[in-house]
Amino acid sequence: MATKIVLQHTLRATFDKEQQRPTALDVHRWIDEVLKIKDDELQTIQLVGKQNAAYLKFTSSANYERYVQKHTGTSVVELLNGATTTVKITPAEDDYVSVRVLNIPPEVPNDRIRNTLQNFGKVLQIENEKWSHRYRYKIDTGIRVVQMVIKQSIPTNLTISNYEAYITYPGQEQTCFLCGSSSHLRHTCPKRSVKMPINAVPRTRLTFSDILQTYVNVTTDLSEDGIPPEICDVPGPSNMSTRLVNADNQNKPVKTNIENE
Repeated sequence: MATKIVLQHTLRATFDKEQQRPTALDVHRWIDEVLKIKDDELQTIQLVGKQNAAYLKFTSSANYERYVQKHTGTSVVELLNGATTTVKITPAEDDYVSVRVLNIPPEVPNDRIRNTLQNFGKVLQIENEKWSHRYRYKIDTGIRVVQMVIKQSIPTNLTISNYEAYITYPGQEQTCFLCGSSSHLRHTCPKRSVKMPINAVPRTRLTFSDILQTYVNVTTDLSEDGIPPEICDVPGPSNMSTRLVNADNQNKPVKTNIENE
């Protein structure tokens, strides 16, 4: 089996396939005017049409680190014909992932998030996620997107500046949302304050026949106990025969008809 070759000191610029592809001249102009990379800092500019991407290999690790911190994220290429194309800049390393950090207020600076996530790998870039063009406001969603190389699994919940952050990324190990343990999930967590019944009896709908049967049973029992007849002068549904209390004959069925009254 052939040994896998890992790209080194290389940035990948992936152009949006739904938009116009930039020409080689557009790419060179974008690298010079937007990224502002000097000639002696780049070793190779490789265009891969099948991937709709450009690979920028730097001459040294120091140059690569400087530009990966500065430019990782989303940019826009202005084409010579006046159109624009969105481009996503990422490290070309295969183990690079995007980690989304939720439930942290905007007041918490990115440096606090970086300091926490550095315990789990190499943080390359942090940017604010924005609402897509489908929504009215094209502003921040409050979610931070962290580009990093993960060396150790990140738990689902992390405390950052006294706030409980929710962490998610591709290939993440499933952990309990409440305590972060990988041995169980939220519904079986021992720290749950309220436990839901496992075999709860489903709620049944009360029908009119149930109410009617209860009424007949109650009036029958009351007549046997000799309850005074005045409290039993209660009209029932149309054409319904019920056993009402009668002073002369307690067991005689009495037919009541609301429509005739």
